Amino acid sequence: MNPKYFLFAVILSVILLTINAEANTQRDEPLVSTKKIVTGGVVGALQNAAKYSVKTVTDPTNIVTVFSCTSINRCSNVLTSVDLGIAGKVAPHVKVTAGVKNNVIPISKGVALHAGVAGTAMKTLSKAAPVLMFASVAYDVSDVLGDVWNGETKLAKQKFVAKASSYAGGSYGATYGAIYGTMAFPGVGTLLGGLFGGVVGGVVGGIGGEALIELLL
Repeated sequence: MNPKYFLFAVILSVILLTINAEANTQRDEPLVSTKKIVTGGVVGALQNAAKYSVKTVTDPTNIVTVFSCTSINRCSNVLTSVDLGIAGKVAPHVKVTAGVKNNVIPISKGVALHAGVAGTAMKTLSKAAPVLMFASVAYDVSDVLGDVWNGETKLAKQKFVAKASSYAGGSYGATYGAIYGTMAFPGVGTLLGGLFGGVVGGVVGGIGGEALIELLL
């Protein structure tokens, strides 16, 4: 992790830990809580960052290009590109490099421009994902350990299972969300699907974990 990002992660974690300590007396969490949504979203963003790289405005006609990654910092395989085309000659389109028979999909100029905005947002979120994950895990660990420290072992176990289930559900949801997103709009849709799939998976996983621990404890 870049040193400046690590420093930011530490500062963000301290802020979150402080908030968590002040809110330690609040025990009841809504079924669909902000934390579950954030957990799933962060997991989805991190999986996107590990699997894909996004470049925006790579030439005068190109809006966004999505690369698939074989390993960290090795993202040279073009997955898709969104191009504005050339007025009167080539219509705006999405070019898919593999996996489909017709690899050029015509789209409107408006869709191409919106894809560029979404691509820029996904690029920014992917860069922030490691920092956000670090902060999220630090917050959750502090939350569980705080209950252990206060002697509330049963509550700590409940939170641990629910939080772990939320992370697992986020990963599962992000994987399938990316698949469905690819079907809708290869490249940018893949990233958006992974993000929103992570959110849904994080919420469902967290709720499932809470239901399971209620049965076991």
